[in-house]
Amino acid sequence: MSKMQVNRLNKDELTYEVRIRGIAPGTVEEMRRSLAMARRLETSGDSVKYPEYPYSVEDDIKAVEEKLAELEPLVARFGDSSSSNSFYTYQTKLSHVLHRIDNMDEEKATQRPEYRAKALTLFSDLHRKAEEFEKLQSVPPQLSFLEQSSFEAAIEPVRRSSSTSPSRAGIKSILPNKWNLKFCGDKKGLSLSAFLEQVEELRLARHVSKNILLESGIDLFGGRAYQFYLAYRNQVSTWDDFVSLLREEYLSPNYNEKLFEEIRRRTQGSDESIGIYLAVMTGYFNRLTCSVSEETKLKILMRNIAPFYQNQLALVEVTSIAQLRDLGKRLEAQNVVNDERPYLKIEIFGKPILGLLDSGASRTILGSKGIALIRELGLTIDHSITSFCAVANGSRVRSVGVVSLPVSLRGKFRLVEVIVVPELPHLLILGADFWRVMGIVPDLRHNEWYFSSEPVTVNAVGHVNGDSLLSPLERTYYGTTPQEPQIYMDGGV
Repeated sequence: MSKMQVNRLNKDELTYEVRIRGIAPGTVEEMRRSLAMARRLETSGDSVKYPEYPYSVEDDIKAVEEKLAELEPLVARFGDSSSSNSFYTYQTKLSHVLHRIDNMDEEKATQRPEYRAKALTLFSDLHRKAEEFEKLQSVPPQLSFLEQSSFEAAIEPVRRSSSTSPSRAGIKSILPNKWNLKFCGDKKGLSLSAFLEQVEELRLARHVSKNILLESGIDLFGGRAYQFYLAYRNQVSTWDDFVSLLREEYLSPNYNEKLFEEIRRRTQGSDESIGIYLAVMTGYFNRLTCSVSEETKLKILMRNIAPFYQNQLALVEVTSIAQLRDLGKRLEAQNVVNDERPYLKIEIFGKPILGLLDSGASRTILGSKGIALIRELGLTIDHSITSFCAVANGSRVRSVGVVSLPVSLRGKFRLVEVIVVPELPHLLILGADFWRVMGIVPDLRHNEWYFSSEPVTVNAVGHVNGDSLLSPLERTYYGTTPQEPQIYMDGGV
C-alpha cells in the first residue's frame, strides 16, 4: 500500500478502498479525502479496526481479473521514466490490485497465488521498463514524432534535484512569504509552467529547500489551487511529488507533445538577434516536463535559425549551443548594406538554401560561396562545358563548368543545370531557366509566386523575401550594394 497515491485511483477503485474501511462511498473527491485521512491514520500507527470484509470471492475474482487484463497491455506498452505520471498511475493501480488479492479468502479463492504472481510480474516489468528507459534515454511515447525528424536519443528523464537548496555558509534564507508569488489556477494569473519556473529560480536565489516549499502552500497558492494544495498536501512526501500532481491537474495530457510541436515550428524572427532567439528557445525547452538532449536542441535550433545563418554556417561543424551563439554574434558584427532584391528558399538534399531571384539572369548561377557547398554535398562540376557571362555593367566573367542541382521547392523536385562562376560572390542566383524548369511564376512586385500549373495557389512572404523581410545578415550574403549589376548570359549558352 505504500506505493499507492490516492488521487490516481478511479471511482471503482476508490469505492473498494473506502468500503473495506467502513466508509460510505460518495463522489470521487469525497472518497479521495476520506481515504487519504484513513491511510494517514493507518501509517501513523494508530489502532484502526476494519469492519467485516464486504465483498464476496466472486466479486474479488471478477474485479481482479478485469484490473489485470486492463493493466497488462498498459505495462507492455509502457516506455517512460519512473518520474512520469503514467508510471505513478500504473504503480498505484497495481498496488490496489495486490491489496485486493491479499484480502481474498485463501480457501475459496484457489486462483489467488496465480493472481498474485501475475500482479507482481507486472509490477516488476513496470520498474524494469522505467530503468531501461532512463538508461537508454529513449524517446517517450508522447514525443515519438521526434523520430520522424531523425532525432535520436533525444529525450532523457528529468533528474530531480536535491530537496535542499545549495548551502552557503552565512547566507540567510528568504522564505516564500516574502516572494509575492502565487499560483491560483485561473486564466488571469500565471500559467503553471511559468509559476514553477519562477519558484525554482527564487528557491535557488533565496536559498530555500524544497521541504520548505512543500510546507509553504498558504504563501504560494491561492484560490482553487490552494484548495487543491489542502486536499493533496498530506498525500505526498516531497515537493517534486506535489509538482507532479499539479502538472497532472493543470496541464493537458498531451502537454509535452503540444509544446514540442510549438518548439519545432518556432523560427527566428526577422527582428530577433541570435542571442534573443536562443534565449527564447531555452525558455521553451525548460518548460517541458522531460529534458531534451543538447544534441537534439542544437539540431532544432540549426534548422530554425534564419536562412542566412544556415547558409553561412553550412560548412561549419557547430557542436554546442554556446558555439552557435558565439558564431551568430560574430556574423551580426559584420557591416550590412540594404538590398531590396527578392530571395526564394529552396532545398538541396534537404538543406535549406536562399537563392537570389534575378529577373535579368537568363541562367541559374552558382557563385563562389556555393562551390564549397556542392563539394560538401558530394556533387561534381563538369568542367568540359565553359562559357562567358556578361553582367549588366558590361563586364564579362568566365564560368568553370556546370553542375546538376537536385532542387526541391515545396515538395516539387527537379534537376536544374547550373553554371559555376567563382568570380561572383553569391551563393546561388536563380535565373529564368530555373523559373521555367520548376514551373513557377514569380510576382516580384508583390513578393509572391505560384506554380504555373496551379495558378490559384499563391505562396506569399516567407518564400519570396525582399530586404525588409530578410535579416540584416542575409543581405550581406548576396552582395554588398543594392546596385550590384544583374547577370546576363552570352548568346549560345
